[in-house]
Amino acid sequence: MSTNELPLLAGEAVAHSRAEDVQLVKEAVAGERAAFDRLMRKHQRQVFRTAYRLLGVYDQADEVAQEVFVRAFRSLHTFRHDAALTTWLYTITVNVSRNRIRQNMRRRRRLVSLSCENEAGGHVGECRDIPDFARVPDAVIMRQELAARVQQAIGELDALHRAVIVLRDVEGLPYEEIAHILRLNIGTVKSRLYRARQLLQLRLQEAFS
Repeated sequence: MSTNELPLLAGEAVAHSRAEDVQLVKEAVAGERAAFDRLMRKHQRQVFRTAYRLLGVYDQADEVAQEVFVRAFRSLHTFRHDAALTTWLYTITVNVSRNRIRQNMRRRRRLVSLSCENEAGGHVGECRDIPDFARVPDAVIMRQELAARVQQAIGELDALHRAVIVLRDVEGLPYEEIAHILRLNIGTVKSRLYRARQLLQLRLQEAFS
């Protein structure tokens, strides 16, 4: 195996990915639509996953992900590489998702992940991730139920606490990056995360009591 064929270490992989993003951004800004398409394919899972964790509704997360890439395409020329492209995309995703959360709150729509009613209830489209439990082992069912309860509890937090706990505890981002995304200082991020975890724990206790 040649040196070029050796697998990249974690740090090298991150550096390689960032260098690839820089090159693709340059090409996309220069008018290469294929370069932007590659960027979108590379990061669409991250964007959708974050939107879904923030919103808890598949269709809304899909709509937000589409809007994120529309905004990214329109403003890619403003990206200055002072942070990773992933950080920039997280920022757009959080902002678009928070706008949607506010819209939902104004409409008095309670966001509940994986909530499912019958067809008459009109929410079947939100149940795409619910499997058929008929022959599923009990342990798997319990994990699915716990995941659903956690997502529902996250959906009951306000937009900022929701963003902090998703970015830290779900996406695993460092405090510095979260502070950059939310435009907060690190101390505020930590205090909001502490409060978000308290609220989440309380809601889960109520759900399982």
